[in-house]
Amino acid sequence: MNLWRIATAAASSLVLTAVLAPPAGAGVAGRVDLAAVQQALDQAVAAGVPGIAYLIRDGARTTVLTSGAANVSTHRPVTANDRFRIASIAKTYLATIVLQLESEHRLSLDTPVGRWLPALLPDGDKITARQLLGHTSGLFDYAEDPRFNYLTDPLRVWKPVDLVRLGTSHPLLFAPGTGFAYSNTGYIVLGLLVERITGQQLEQVFDRRILRPLSLRHTYFATGTAIRGRHAHGYTVDATGLRDITRIDASAVWAAGALIATVGDVATFFRALLGGRVLPAHQLAEMKQFRDLGDGSGYGLGLMRQQYPCAVVLGHTGGGLGFSTDSAQTVDGARQAVVFVNTEAIPEAAYQWFQNAARLTFCGSA
Repeated sequence: MNLWRIATAAASSLVLTAVLAPPAGAGVAGRVDLAAVQQALDQAVAAGVPGIAYLIRDGARTTVLTSGAANVSTHRPVTANDRFRIASIAKTYLATIVLQLESEHRLSLDTPVGRWLPALLPDGDKITARQLLGHTSGLFDYAEDPRFNYLTDPLRVWKPVDLVRLGTSHPLLFAPGTGFAYSNTGYIVLGLLVERITGQQLEQVFDRRILRPLSLRHTYFATGTAIRGRHAHGYTVDATGLRDITRIDASAVWAAGALIATVGDVATFFRALLGGRVLPAHQLAEMKQFRDLGDGSGYGLGLMRQQYPCAVVLGHTGGGLGFSTDSAQTVDGARQAVVFVNTEAIPEAAYQWFQNAARLTFCGSA
C-alpha cells in the first residue's frame, strides 16, 4: 500500500510502486514544519487509520511523530519504539544480501538460477537473479493465487517451496527479461538461492550480514506468529469492522516480507545503504538502475524511486499482514521519512493526509 500515493500502478496486495526522476534543478525546501505534519497524521487517524508512527530526519534532526492507537482495544497509543511488520520493505534488505554475494563472487546476477536450484523452477534455465530482483522474470505472484489467502487462514504454515509452486502453477506472464510484473514469488526464490549459496538459514544470514553490522537491535526476521517485544497490533477490515490480525504466520511472506522493525531501525538501514556503507559502489549502482515501466514509475534491484515536486527519493514500500509501510530518502541524503500504519486497509479519505505529510516532509508545503 503506497501511503503517499505519489504514483500508482497495478500491484499485488504486498507491493507498491515508485516513480522516475524529476526535472533537473529540483531540490528540497526549508525545514520541515513538524506541527503541520502532526496535524496531517492526526487527520489520517480521524479518517479511520488506527495508528501511525512517522519518522522524519531533516539534516541532523530526527523526530518520530505518532498518532492513534497501537492497540484499539486497550487504547494504548503508538510510540516511537513500537515494532511493526514492515512487509515488502524487506525486499531491499534481501536484495542487499544478494548483491553482497555478487560482490564476493559467490554468484553472478546473470547466471540462470537453475544452476543452484535445478528442480525448483520449470524455467530455471532462463531466469536469472537480476530478473528476480527487478521483477522482470515473468513469474506469477503467488499472492495473486486464490489458494493463497492469509486473511482467511492467518496461522497456516507455508513452506517456501509451496509458495513457489503456487506461483509456478501458472504460466510465465512473459518471456524472462522482456517485461515487468511485481512478483513475491521471485523473492521467495531469491531467499532459497541465498540459503543454498551460504549454507545458512535465511534468518541467520539477515542477522550476520545486515542486522548485527548495523546494530539494528529492534529488527528481526520473523518466524511463527508472534511479534516480540513492544509492538503495534495489526488490523484488517471485514464485515464486522476492524479485525485484529496481529497473529499471522510469517511463513506466508518469508523472504518477501518477514522482517519486523521500528521506524528508527528502518531509517538507519536505508541511511547506511544509500550512504554506501553496506554495499560496494558497483553493487549500489546496480541497485539504482531503474527500469522505466512506461507509466511514470520505475524499479531498480530491490529499490524504488519516487518523484516529488521538489525532490527525488529512494526507498521501498510495503503492505499486507495488517500493516502498511513506506520508507523514502532524498538522493542527497539530507532528508528522510519512514511511515508505519497498523492496517493494510487504508480508508480512502486518509490518503490526502498522508500526501500532505509527504509534501510537508520533502517540499516544505502541503
